[in-house]
Amino acid sequence: MKAGEQIIYNKLKTPVQEKRLVSFMYTDTSGKEDFKQVEPFQVGIHKTTGNAILSAWYIPKNNKEKAGWRIYLLSAITNVTAYMTTFGDRPGYEPDSNQTMKEILVSTGS
Repeated sequence: MKAGEQIIYNKLKTPVQEKRLVSFMYTDTSGKEDFKQVEPFQVGIHKTTGNAILSAWYIPKNNKEKAGWRIYLLSAITNVTAYMTTFGDRPGYEPDSNQTMKEILVSTGS
């Protein structure tokens, strides 16, 4: 894991374990930066790219967006804020159920 990813991982580890809501700024592949609010479920290493990633349930900002599972590159995350608000399990959730990670570093309840 690269130094910048390690810093973000350190900020996400406790909120993931404690099932606490987080927000952050995310820069997509086109360079567009956007505010994200998510329920973070796990952080791990992508099985093919080796990138550190966050698997989270996205909470939409408006009715035009759709809630759902998203994968975020830790290297594209800045300004992480953890809240005291907690969340529960999502129906059908199993750690890395879509098998995108070769290694899970932290998961809810771990």
